[in-house]
Amino acid sequence: MYLESGQWQYRILLLYMLVYVNDILCILESPNSVLKVLNKYFTLKPNAVGTPDIYLGAKFKLMQQENDVWVWGISLSKYVTQTVKNCKYYISKHLSPQSSWKSWHPTRSISSKNQG
Repeated sequence: MYLESGQWQYRILLLYMLVYVNDILCILESPNSVLKVLNKYFTLKPNAVGTPDIYLGAKFKLMQQENDVWVWGISLSKYVTQTVKNCKYYISKHLSPQSSWKSWHPTRSISSKNQG
């Protein structure tokens, strides 16, 4: 609520803030004002404030819709690609043709006495 031309005006303000450990994503019409306040209490990295590119492995992109409305799009392709690479690496290092399921995952047993 603010005063303009002698009349009280109301404005709805939507703020989305995602925080994970030391990563902050602030979604707001003018996020710099919120980030300046945060910087008083929690030191933000210099030059880290800006248009989001990647947050927690997800790519962000500003896109214009057919009706000329600008929206943020999110893609998990980078996250999924990295996860697949990590799985391939882990399997190549820990699961060879000579190894068995039991040696790869010792907390589970595939013996017949444990089944059923």
